[in-house]
Amino acid sequence: MPARPEQVENPPVVLDPRADPRFRNAVATFDSFELEKARFPTNRNGWGRLGAMQRKLFLDDCAILASNGVIGCEQREEVFQRVKASWNGVAQGEHSSTSDVHPSQGSSILQDRYTLLKSSGNEGMLNVARALEIRVDLDPFGTQLYLDASIYVASQTYLRGLIQEEIRHGEGTKQRLAKLLEGENSSQIVEFSKTVESEVEDLRSVARSYRTIFQKRFEREYGGEWDELMNRLDGIDLVGEGPELSVPCP
Repeated sequence: MPARPEQVENPPVVLDPRADPRFRNAVATFDSFELEKARFPTNRNGWGRLGAMQRKLFLDDCAILASNGVIGCEQREEVFQRVKASWNGVAQGEHSSTSDVHPSQGSSILQDRYTLLKSSGNEGMLNVARALEIRVDLDPFGTQLYLDASIYVASQTYLRGLIQEEIRHGEGTKQRLAKLLEGENSSQIVEFSKTVESEVEDLRSVARSYRTIFQKRFEREYGGEWDELMNRLDGIDLVGEGPELSVPCP
């Protein structure tokens, strides 16, 4: 009789991610998003943008946990839904001292992703790495720090582009309306201007929320003050990277 292959034990189902310390940082980041989303009407694009980033970062965190055998890749969405259902309006782990910091450990899949990003020749990726050098006490490539910082910079770059396009499009439309209507003070132009201003403010609010959330995440995981480093990251443009800025699930 041929020998039967050994059965690989499936990772256990996570019953309560909020009670499992291995999910502490993932849950705390999820809660930070919930606090910021509460500032936005649910029918605005800003609320949806925050929700999409919230899910993306949580699945990235779970991919790291999956690579360490904590959960299976197929369980990530289930865990996300469990955390979502258990949100009660009180943020978990918003504050931690440096003695309580346990940075997320790198994994082979994360290191492979870093190799890809560093070899891309993207100047923005190089500038992110240079900015992180201010924290000489940290190895950004030994944890998720380099990836998270790159995601933050790429997201802020994208939002800045959207804001500039919204303003440019609004001005062009107002000029065309002014030629068709009687003067720039017509009620139609006034209402249109208010709409453009509302959309721009929505995008700027998302940008502010991103900074708040990522800064909390960095301070929670790595300790120290992050104001200066966040300012440096905000001065970088990162374009041309997309799916590469994620953790592949093994």
